[in-house]
Amino acid sequence: MGCGRRLSRPLYAAAIAACAITIGCKKAPEPAEAPPEPTQAKPATHLAPDELLEGTDEAFELVLPRGALVKHRFVDQVLIEATLPFDKLIAYIKAHVSGGTLSLSERKATFEHVHSKGSRDLRVVLQAGPFGQVRMDVRDITAPLAPILPDEESRWRAAGLSRDGKILNKTKLD
Repeated sequence: MGCGRRLSRPLYAAAIAACAITIGCKKAPEPAEAPPEPTQAKPATHLAPDELLEGTDEAFELVLPRGALVKHRFVDQVLIEATLPFDKLIAYIKAHVSGGTLSLSERKATFEHVHSKGSRDLRVVLQAGPFGQVRMDVRDITAPLAPILPDEESRWRAAGLSRDGKILNKTKLD
C-alpha cells in the first residue's frame, strides 16, 4: 500500500498538470476576413525628386511648404521665413497659385494678382537672404466690396455729398 501511494501521487500530479495544459491551450483563432485590397496600389511618393512637401500652415488659403515658419500674421499680410532653396520655393508657389504675373530677378520673385484655392487676390514676394534664408511676404490685395445701396441718392449720401455734388457736412472733410 505504501508503495502504491507514492507512485499514484506523482501520476496524479502529472494528470492534473496535463489537464491544466490542455485547458490552457486554445485553438488559434480563425483569421477574420481580410480587408479588401485596393484595386490600384498608391505610389510610394507622388513628388518629383526636388519638389517641396506641403505643410500645415496657410497664408490666405495658400498652403505653405513644410519648413516655412510664420513669423507675423496681420489682417492683410503674413510674413514667413524659410530655409528652403529659392528656386524650389518659386516652383512651389507657381504650382499652388493660378493667374497673375511673375516678376523674377536674381534674388527676388514677385507674384502679382495670383489666386490660391479661394477667390482672394494675393501678392506674394519672395526675397532670398543670406545662408539660404528666404523671406516671404503674402498680402491680401483683394479690393473691398462696395456697399449695396438702394438708389442713387443713398450712394451720394454715402460719399458725403448731396445729389448736386455739394458737401453735406463741412466738419467731416476727409
